[in-house]
Amino acid sequence: MHSQTISAAPSPFRANGMLLMATFFWGWTFPVVKEAIVIMPVFAFLTVRFALAALLMTVANGKPARGLYKKGTLLGVLLFLSFAFQTLGLEQTSAANCAFITGLNVLWVAICSSPTRRTWLAVALGVCGLWLLAAPSKEAGVNIGDVLTLLCSFFIAAHILVLNKLDKNSCSMGLAQIQFIVVALLSFATSLFAEDRFLPQQWTGELVFALLITVLGATIFSFWAQTHYQRYTTAVRAALIFIMEPVFAALFAVLFYQEELPATAAVGALLVFLAMVATVHKVRKKIA
Repeated sequence: MHSQTISAAPSPFRANGMLLMATFFWGWTFPVVKEAIVIMPVFAFLTVRFALAALLMTVANGKPARGLYKKGTLLGVLLFLSFAFQTLGLEQTSAANCAFITGLNVLWVAICSSPTRRTWLAVALGVCGLWLLAAPSKEAGVNIGDVLTLLCSFFIAAHILVLNKLDKNSCSMGLAQIQFIVVALLSFATSLFAEDRFLPQQWTGELVFALLITVLGATIFSFWAQTHYQRYTTAVRAALIFIMEPVFAALFAVLFYQEELPATAAVGALLVFLAMVATVHKVRKKIA
């Protein structure tokens, strides 16, 4: 991992705290978005979310550098696919399930990077946990929402791997800005062809709140925090922080949105969490 010497660097406590706050917002959005897409079609919601985020970032950041468009477009397509499958999955499964299955992207990144016996053990733990989490009492087994969310986790992993290969000197804010524009455009095009309406049934307080928290908290703030503060901590510590996302999502879903987490599902969630921690621990031992 390459380090950067930057004057007036924030303390590790502040950097880790800001990354944890970003993860907090990402986890919070799972139950919030699940309620919003009952009122507004999935791709219409994604269009408005990322168009607003792109507009605000353009006002703050100006026009991105010309050399970033090719990289940003590729990343934007992967980001669109991950959000599309994740949000579609939320329609068919619980917010807690969606969050934990999404977190499996940590496993796929590790497998693509340096598969070892420890990695395969983590994968086995993750698969067992996924089965317990997604189908604790369903005769039909894993539902379509769980499968769609699993596809989402693959595209998130691809996004992470591609981003890791890019020039470290590329403007992170500019790349994020282009990605938001690409996601907004692809979501709008998909909405026109796949959805029978674009506007919500009604502009409720829940929908407005969902847009505010996803645009300002989970998109602009969280991507800015990750871009700015991750350089001041280790990649392993950042990964450990980010796997708190499904934990936050499950807590919000259970405490504030009346979702139930059966005992078997709780065991499955624990196995998925342990699998992700084991994966990160493997990487930590390798670079220590």
